[in-house]
Amino acid sequence: MTSDRLNWFLTVAANVGVVLGLGFLALELRQNTLATQATLHLDLVAYGRENAELLLSNDELADIVMRGEQDPTSLSPLEEEKFLLFTSWRMAVWETAFLNNDSGVVDARYWNGFDAWYTEIARSGPGYQYWWTQSRHGFDARFQEHVDRVLASGP
Repeated sequence: MTSDRLNWFLTVAANVGVVLGLGFLALELRQNTLATQATLHLDLVAYGRENAELLLSNDELADIVMRGEQDPTSLSPLEEEKFLLFTSWRMAVWETAFLNNDSGVVDARYWNGFDAWYTEIARSGPGYQYWWTQSRHGFDARFQEHVDRVLASGP
């Protein structure tokens, strides 16, 4: 075997090794992405569960939220503040899912579920329209546009 032939075989073998290495790297990146998406989904669900647990464990807050959803003008100033703060934190889950989906971190299958759930909440009573007029400024501009469309399209 001449040195040219040996050099050719070594070059081909090195190129095959590089291609195989790139394929393995792509597979690892895909697995990392899926694991990150699953972890983020669990975190969002856990945060949403914490909000629900607040309502389940605190009858006063649950009453304020239920009344605020239907008629925010019936709330005292303190109750209104509690309603607005609770709802802002509740809807922060929606915004987080939106932003992470927009950046490609949350898969569409997760986003679609979150969006459908929070769309129903946002359309469930006039209190959410009121909350949005009071709290809109604290959210990302792209998310503001999304919620504006959701609320404008009605129940």
